[in-house]
Parts: sequence; C-alpha cells; structure tokens
Amino acid sequence: MRVIAGRYQLLAPLGAGGAGTVWRARDELLHREVAVKEVRLPPGQDQQRALVDTLREARAAAALNHPSIITVHDVISEGGQPWIIMDLLAGRSLGELVKQRGPLPPGHVATIGLRVLDALEAAHRRGILHRDVKPGNVMITDLGEVVLTDFGIAAHTGDVPGAGTAAAAAHSGGVAGSPGYIAPEHLRGEPSGPMADLWSLGATLYLAAEGRAPFERDSAMAIVAAVLTMPPPPPVNAGPLGGLLLAMLDRNPAVRPHPQGIRAHLESLAVPLPVRPRETAPATVPVRARRRRTPYVLGGLAAATAIAVTAVVLLNGSGGSGGSPAVTTPATQIAQPASTAAPSPTTSTTTSTTTGTAPPTSPARGDGAFGRPPKACSLLTDEQAQRVLPGSRSRQPRLYDESECYWSVGLGGLFETTSINLKVKHSSEVKAAEHAYTKAVQARDGEAGSEQTVTTSRIRTVSAGDEAAAQDKEAGIIHTSTTTIWMRISNVIIQVAVSHPKRTKVTPQLRDTALRTARAVADTLQKAR
Repeated sequence: MRVIAGRYQLLAPLGAGGAGTVWRARDELLHREVAVKEVRLPPGQDQQRALVDTLREARAAAALNHPSIITVHDVISEGGQPWIIMDLLAGRSLGELVKQRGPLPPGHVATIGLRVLDALEAAHRRGILHRDVKPGNVMITDLGEVVLTDFGIAAHTGDVPGAGTAAAAAHSGGVAGSPGYIAPEHLRGEPSGPMADLWSLGATLYLAAEGRAPFERDSAMAIVAAVLTMPPPPPVNAGPLGGLLLAMLDRNPAVRPHPQGIRAHLESLAVPLPVRPRETAPATVPVRARRRRTPYVLGGLAAATAIAVTAVVLLNGSGGSGGSPAVTTPATQIAQPASTAAPSPTTSTTTSTTTGTAPPTSPARGDGAFGRPPKACSLLTDEQAQRVLPGSRSRQPRLYDESECYWSVGLGGLFETTSINLKVKHSSEVKAAEHAYTKAVQARDGEAGSEQTVTTSRIRTVSAGDEAAAQDKEAGIIHTSTTTIWMRISNVIIQVAVSHPKRTKVTPQLRDTALRTARAVADTLQKAR
C-alpha cells in the first residue's frame, strides 16, 4: 500500500476523472479514514508553476471553516504531485439523489439552496470563487446536512486581472467547470465574479426541482451553445421556486438577483431535510460522532468535462446530473412528489462501487442480449480508439459513473479540444429499447431547425447495428460542427455525437468519423452478445 507524506495510507480508489483520482485512505497518525484527492496537473504547461498555483488555491480553500463546506485537513506536495486530504462523508451527491428519486419537493430544494448559498457567501467573503458548483459537488449526508465539496478549481478573485475569464482558464489548460453549469460570462471570456457561482447554483437547483438540467443537450458543445444563446425551459415542477430559478439563470449577471434576495425567497420556502434512521445504515458504514459531519464517503469530487467531439452511448434515458458519489448508500429520505413516475421494472441503470466495478444488476429477466449495462469505457478498445481518433485517451467525465466515457485529443482551451464521449443505460426487453430508440430519434427529428443559432439537418438512416439514424448540426456561435448517430443493438441504444471545433460546416470526414466510431462500438457489442 502506498503511503503519502509518511502518514496517509491509500486503501482503494473511490473514483477518477480528468481532475484527478480520489482515494479512500487511512490516517495512520490519527487512526481514522479520510479522503485523499490526487490532483492531476493540467498538461502542456509549466508543471512547477501549476503545482504552486494548485497548492496555493487548495490551501486557501482549506482555510474556509464552515459547516456547509467540505473539511480540508491537509494540503501536501509529494513527488511534484499535489494531494488534498479531506473528510469522508456518509451520503450521496444531489445529482445521484435526483437521478434515483426524480424531482425533489420545492421546500427541500430551497433548503439545499440556502445551505449552498451559505457556503458560497463564506468563500466569497474570503475572495474565493468555487467555479464548479453543480449537483455532483453538493453532498446530502445521511444526517440531512448539505455540504459543498471540491474546491479543486477554486481561485482567488484577485489572483489575475479578470480572474475566471476564459482566457485565464485557457492558460491553465481549458475552461474550468462542467458543461451546463458554467456561467455564460465565463464562457464569453468576460470577468466573472461571485454572480457566476450563483448562476451555477441556479442551474443546480433547477435540476433538483425539475429532475433535468436546464440546458440539457446531446453534446457538450450543444450545451455551451444553449447556455450562450437560449433561455432555459420554464420550470414545471418547481412551483414557487420557478421564477427565482429563471432569474438566477439570466445571461446578464447585472440583472440576476443579489444573494440577499435569493436568501429571502429560499427562506420563505425552506423545509428541513429528513434524517435517514441510523438503524437502516449499512453495516459497512462506520458511524463516528464529529462536531460537524459524519465521515465515510466523499461524493461529487468531480472531474471537469472535456468539451468538443462527443460520442455518447445511451440506453433508454439521459443523465445530466453532473456527477455521482463513490458509494451509493440508501437515499436520504427526501419524499418524491406523487407526480414523479416510478422507475420502469424493465429498466436498470449503471452504478458503481468504491472499487470502480459495476455491481450485479437485478432487473427482471428479459429477452435482450445484454443482461447488464456495458461499461462505456470498454466499448472502444485502445486500438479502435486510436484508429478513430489518433492520440486520444479515455476518461470518465463524471466520477464513479461507468455509463459515460470520453476520448479526447488536444491541450488547448474550450474550443480547441477534440473528444469522444460515451453514455450507457440499459433495458432488459428489446421492445422497450426499440421504443426508446424510436422516441429519441423522432424527438430529435422534430427539433430540426428549431434553434436560430444552430443549423440542424433532418434525420437520415445509416448502416450500423440493428438500426441507426444520423443528424448533423452546425453551431455558428461557437464555430463547431457535430454529427450525431443513434444506434440500437438488441436492448442497447447507442448515440454517437462527434463534434469538431473551429468548423461551421459538417464535412464528409466528420460524418465518416462518427460512422466509424459507431461501427467500432457495434463491433465490440456484437462480440459480447
């Protein structure tokens, strides 16, 4: 077992992504378990400078002492690598909770918003921006507490002129944050301050109240285009929170509500979050009394998602929750609205454990060729990935989520990275998958030409898998072109969306890359039948 700083013994990885790897570890000095984040320094720049900057920012975040901010115990450098030592939390991320329970009651959403607002204001008073507020970085503990995690890309507002701008982010290897939760002023390269974090909070609360992200699209580049040009859909489940959420998501930071107004509205609606009874806790979870929180599972230490060429493997549904916890414990008992549909008995989704292995699924046995969801990162072999996208490497854009994977090339900023992304879900019955495939294709075909800033073609049939269809998009405002392919193989649906930056016309080469990617994935699945 590797020991860091002669003290922290790494026990098992909790998850890994573009921002680094999170480990469950034992503090041999204090005889307790902690979470250790091995921060991955951005490639393609001065590593010593990146190390110094990362340690400075992590230490600034460690100085924050607030019950709704993850406790950072230590920040160290070993072998030129930054390591951040944090609490382990018993619970799950807000994204995972919504994924499993559906939209949350407005009163509970208001309470979650208040606690995260408290955390952000405490950071902002110290001149620290979080820059990655999203459902995967908001933990709901078994004690009904709300904790904001992962200040791994936080920065002082005074570090550089216009800190938080796209230009500054490009200097560090790309725009920090996750698609759909990055404020539009940050994407436009304008100076971004505390109001950008509050915009991200609005997007996070929108997902909690509605059960879906406000700018949900097929690919990361399409999400960015929507954030920059489109208003979010009017909320239908948020009730009295709806108007506030839309105001927080205004593209103009000058007209968004100030923290005092947000707080007053949330306080008028807030309802305490229920506590999960201790007797229902898994026997494997050690419960230790602490002044602030119960340590065990650290969730939502999210990797920033690459934004460009995207290949997505879908089975009947989509995610968009922006992160999952390392260990799924029984849900914090937030009541599900009566209007929320129960999960279909023929549908199972991919989850993961602390070891990163998919647990056995327990759907009703059906006639599909695949009894469990395939892992996204296994759908392209290294050899296949190199043929489709030479020089690429696989990554999971959301920690602990084996239903998604991407392959990327390029070290530049937001519009200079090329990547392939896969998402996976699963139906036990072939007919259910056929229905989901038809519904997905028909929905996208109906959207053709519906966005003024995006030219979208009609659906066309292509040859891949058991059935497949394709569509092209040209997004002029962000200078990208995308070809998306939907493909079904038995009870698996695959969506392949391949985008190229700095190109406004879909080329035959782009269509060919998407088709070759889809056929390579189909070949892998056919061999596994």
